[in-house]
Amino acid sequence: VTDPEVDLQPPTATIAPEEFVTLTAGVTGVPDGSTLVYKWTTPGLLGSLGDGSSYETSSNQATYTAKEDVDGDESVMVEVFRVTGPG
Repeated sequence: VTDPEVDLQPPTATIAPEEFVTLTAGVTGVPDGSTLVYKWTTPGLLGSLGDGSSYETSSNQATYTAKEDVDGDESVMVEVFRVTGPG
């Protein structure tokens, strides 16, 4: 048995104001047939995920869009929860 692992791709990205990057969370180590929920969050000072700074979804992808006239670094985090499945 292995511990679940989340691999966020791309691990880093450089985007200009008003541009976006699509992030993908790959998950290994969960039983086949599991239903996963992804919680995406960012501080939201320099950009947003969808219409805000946090949301939950069944999709392993999220789009981060930089605000206009901003410069700097901002993190995006993803937490993955197994809500149903074997084991």
